[in-house]
Amino acid sequence: MKEDAARLKLNIPETVIFENKQPLFWYYNDKNGFIKRKKHANLFLDNIKEKFLIKTSKSNIIAYFIYKEMMVGQGNVKKPTVEYFNEEKFIEFLYKSQSFSSGILQKFIDPIGNSNS
Repeated sequence: MKEDAARLKLNIPETVIFENKQPLFWYYNDKNGFIKRKKHANLFLDNIKEKFLIKTSKSNIIAYFIYKEMMVGQGNVKKPTVEYFNEEKFIEFLYKSQSFSSGILQKFIDPIGNSNS
């Protein structure tokens, strides 16, 4: 298939890009392993919640959010921050959180095997 040559085949977890507290883009793998983007009509918090809560990890971590946090007393310096969510914190993040503006939300996937190598 010639059109497959221009598409990227890479395993990624469900990935939602937030901008100004709103989901802007949602990337995922199709059944053939190619990266696809969901239509804007599907970018609702309820849809994200439903998809992320299917087949949760053994560790009970649902997702993690990557963002830049202002460092107090450091001027405009921002440090990269990763916040992990169990189900309760994930739902709180989606519907109640006022602490973030922009960042990347990814579904947590258990590592294959006994370690993260």
